[in-house]
Amino acid sequence: WYGGYQSGGYQTQDDQRSMEMRAAANYINAGHYREALNVLERMQEKNGEWYYYHAIASAGAGNTASAMEDARTAMTMAEKGLGIAILPASMHKLSDQMKSCDILDADLTTELLLAWRKGRMPEEVKAFLEMWR
Repeated sequence: WYGGYQSGGYQTQDDQRSMEMRAAANYINAGHYREALNVLERMQEKNGEWYYYHAIASAGAGNTASAMEDARTAMTMAEKGLGIAILPASMHKLSDQMKSCDILDADLTTELLLAWRKGRMPEEVKAFLEMWR
């Protein structure tokens, strides 16, 4: 790879974003939270996936306030119908705009809540729920 050109052709912005998100996930999985934050903070487009990874990396780096703010942002995006969010179950009481379900039988270190906008179940939610059946 050199100058934006790879052997298969030019690299697109989506390819670049995907590589950055994979790098952030790899850093998080390795426990290198500050490195993950460095990758994430260089990214211009912030979507639900970005806020999810940023919250995990912030919490791992000891920045609880930032992690909580990222979780709130993800919840707000789900409320507005801009995607879904995996949240601590304690956040459900913060909004009457969300529909949620418990995620059970998972080897997790926290309780999670799957949330989306009331009155509308996105296809992504249906697909996610199918994985757990």
